[in-house]
Amino acid sequence: MTTYQRTPETCPYKRPDNRDASIRCALLDQLVGEVPVPSDSVDRQTCQACCDSFYPTVDDWNPVIASLVFQRASERLAELHPGAPTCGNVEQLMTKAIEQLPVVLRYENDLIDDLQRHRQPTSIDLAALHRCLPLIPASSQSRATHRWSVVITTSPRRQPTLQICYDSLVASGWLDPAIAIDGVDGVVRPPGSNVIAERANPVGAWPAWIAALRYLVSTDADVLMIVQDDTLFPEIQCLKQYVDQNLWPNDHSIVSLYTSSDDVRPDNRWQPFPRRWALGALAMAFPQRLAHNLLAAIDARQLDFIEGDAGIDTRIGVWAQRHGIEIWHPSPSLVQHIGQVSTVWESSRAVGIRRASRYIADEWRR
Repeated sequence: MTTYQRTPETCPYKRPDNRDASIRCALLDQLVGEVPVPSDSVDRQTCQACCDSFYPTVDDWNPVIASLVFQRASERLAELHPGAPTCGNVEQLMTKAIEQLPVVLRYENDLIDDLQRHRQPTSIDLAALHRCLPLIPASSQSRATHRWSVVITTSPRRQPTLQICYDSLVASGWLDPAIAIDGVDGVVRPPGSNVIAERANPVGAWPAWIAALRYLVSTDADVLMIVQDDTLFPEIQCLKQYVDQNLWPNDHSIVSLYTSSDDVRPDNRWQPFPRRWALGALAMAFPQRLAHNLLAAIDARQLDFIEGDAGIDTRIGVWAQRHGIEIWHPSPSLVQHIGQVSTVWESSRAVGIRRASRYIADEWRR
């Protein structure tokens, strides 16, 4: 697994026979070797975009490689006579490229910054947050500061996001999050971080999430939050204090800091989710009592209706619906989904409905 940040100079796929400013990509040549076209080199800007994305392989292409394969195959197809023997092979290559490109909704910008390198606003005060996203009315009766315990769950990724997640979480007010590592190969710990679990042999997303929940309920905190490592917080220093003020909407509720594109509203407000929750468990906060209840349901195997290790959000949604527990979420979303590659589904990209089309940090860039 390649986890270091590639550059056009250090990428293993760079062909040694480059001339002038052109760049030859050995991976691209391998993929389209039987589809010769005049434009067999890439410019530096395109090469840099590929290096900024996750490490591609012969079987799993990042969006830049998929786009280049599609471009070259379409150029070749235009040169062939209809019905030529090689037309079928070229068309298959184009189909595979389309399958490996992320799905983007028609109203979304498909030019997504993979690493979200732009700096987030840090000078937003609590009053500005209140104006942008009014507090939950029911929670205004109590403004007590809660005791938090937070765990970031992580596992090896081709495009690492743990450091970005950790730094943004700390910059948003949660100063000492714990980290649970499920499979240590290639995972780089943030310096000085508190690692509570480090499994050499990964158990999978759902079992790892359960283990993090067990750790949290053993603490003396009254707010327990599990954060997935592909979560970007807005680096608004008072965000934790703001979220504190919204706890809890009622005695039978949990809070998600994330709202997907499919669930976001055009107006700015908190609301209980009107259906069964199913799109995103990036940053979910539970009161101790309900966390214990969820763990009891897990131990009773009431949430084993999904095969495999996926479906954390769906399992939580089913549990909440069965027990009349409201899941409150904000519009705009308080966090963003930045992991382009899912650790559960190899070719699943975090774009389209898996991202937040409205994100709190963007409210101050308009």
